[in-house]
Amino acid sequence: MTDGRRAGRDLTLAVTTAVMLWACGSTPSITPQRLPPGVASPSASPVAPPASQTPRVSVDPHEIPAAGLVLFTTNADGSGRLALADASGALAAATLPTPDVDWISAPGTPRLLATGTTGDLHLGQAVDETVTWSKLQVDATDLPGPMQFGALSPAGTRAVAGSGAFDGSGPFVLVVAEVDGSRSLVQLDREPSGPPSWLGPDRILIQGFDEVDRDQVLEIDPAAGIVATRPIMYWASAPLDGTLVAGLDPDTTEIRIVPSADWRAGNDGAGVRLPGTEQDGRMAERVAIDGTGTRIAVIWVDSQAAPVEIRIYDAGTGWMEVARLPIETGTDRAIVGWLE
Repeated sequence: MTDGRRAGRDLTLAVTTAVMLWACGSTPSITPQRLPPGVASPSASPVAPPASQTPRVSVDPHEIPAAGLVLFTTNADGSGRLALADASGALAAATLPTPDVDWISAPGTPRLLATGTTGDLHLGQAVDETVTWSKLQVDATDLPGPMQFGALSPAGTRAVAGSGAFDGSGPFVLVVAEVDGSRSLVQLDREPSGPPSWLGPDRILIQGFDEVDRDQVLEIDPAAGIVATRPIMYWASAPLDGTLVAGLDPDTTEIRIVPSADWRAGNDGAGVRLPGTEQDGRMAERVAIDGTGTRIAVIWVDSQAAPVEIRIYDAGTGWMEVARLPIETGTDRAIVGWLE
């Protein structure tokens, strides 16, 4: 499992690469493999929730597990591609706002946020498989660096992005931008080790190192600064209401879905844990939970850390794996999210 410090360095390296818009050819339509309801794949044995921890929302297994999925990939040359899943669950190419986009946030609504290597933020509105983009007019003249790794709030009305040195070599701030262009800054006195995300409507999460170099998650109130340090969870992702947290436990290499109150309290026994590694060297790398907290999409990589597939797990089946979507060979990095 990649440790937090290496993850932070990888993120910094990623934003130094010039990204060109994928403008030729077309993305082949990819239809997910549908596994029978109630049957997990042999490589992803389910961990059933205990009787006291039933899924937050009682649902039947989704007939189209990948509906609403968002996939953003980059190749080794930095070229990026965006794909949205249609009503049938097949991924089809969608447009990016500019050629330099290298990060996409899709928190579970029809709105997306794209971040370019120049620091520009672009708000997207998805209708079916078409995205209409508009640039957020945010004053960046006094920032320590270009805005990076933007994340869209659950309501789709605010964005948070990092600015400055993700490797601890210089100043770093979080920029909280409203869709009208107004902004506020949160000074961060810790070295960040991952991109920011949202926990509910008004809290921000970001990985950071403490004074003795321990990797933790910082919970931040944009108006008050750091509220508390939380147990480390890589790629922490939350549904729109913030009542769950899904991510990767670096100590056990497991995928974890846990009520946010239990995660805040450090209750390791709460929630559901799924295997995050396999004997052939494949491992879970990134996790995104959908807007309702009933599905997670997990990027799996091979033994060489190359993204190979997306696996979808559904709360309605006890968090069993219900579908797989292959990722195109040659992909250097993959980011996943949801439109619903």
